[in-house]
Amino acid sequence: MRWLYWAGGVLLYFAFLAVTAPADILLWAINRFGPASVVAEGASGTLWQGEARQISFTPKGGQAVAIGPLSWQIHPLRLLLGELSSGVKLDGSVSGKADLSLGVQRIVIRQLDLSLPAAWLATLQPGLDLWQPGGTLTLRSQDFALQSGQYSGQGEITWEQAVLGISPVRPLGNYQAEISGAGKAIQFQVQTRSGPLELQGNGAWTPLGLEFTGTAWARGREVELRNLLGMMGSLKPDGRYAIRVEGRGQRHPER
Repeated sequence: MRWLYWAGGVLLYFAFLAVTAPADILLWAINRFGPASVVAEGASGTLWQGEARQISFTPKGGQAVAIGPLSWQIHPLRLLLGELSSGVKLDGSVSGKADLSLGVQRIVIRQLDLSLPAAWLATLQPGLDLWQPGGTLTLRSQDFALQSGQYSGQGEITWEQAVLGISPVRPLGNYQAEISGAGKAIQFQVQTRSGPLELQGNGAWTPLGLEFTGTAWARGREVELRNLLGMMGSLKPDGRYAIRVEGRGQRHPER
């Protein structure tokens, strides 16, 4: 039975390291296995529990984005399973909470409930800055994972009080997208919840960029939305506009 004492001692030692290790170790793990580069200012505390005055991240191929204050607390039982898992809370331009788990070439987000400015779309997707998006995005998911470049899980994104700076109609409406991980792509289905600009369609985001095929039309404000609809797609005989986006957000005429 002596091996039980040795095993217990080893576990206690690793528990001690988790409690006393500096906060920078958690940031190192996120940068090592996560899909974006993360920088923290004013980080304090330990791997077990800590906070940072300001967090910013840079997605691969994107621009640096400031998030605001962040705090975390490690889930100790998951450490025994070889997984670094932490409850994360944000209270800045991005607000909300999530459980973040990191493993070897694996990142899992659970219980996600975040709100952020829609203007972020312009930094995450090249070409969208010309459209000047505004409003509020809300992301929710019970379980979403990225492992060895493969996505899995489901979630929901809502765009409330959506605005495009090139349109005189404000807001354009409220929209919802159901998302799902499908290998190297994140697939999504868009529908309109309310508003004068109706939009529906299906698409996917991959490392190559955004792809989307859908239809848009005006409801009650056709004259004011005519120019915007013409920029979004090609007019069809039924009065609706066909939208097709490929690659890095470039719109193509519907064939």
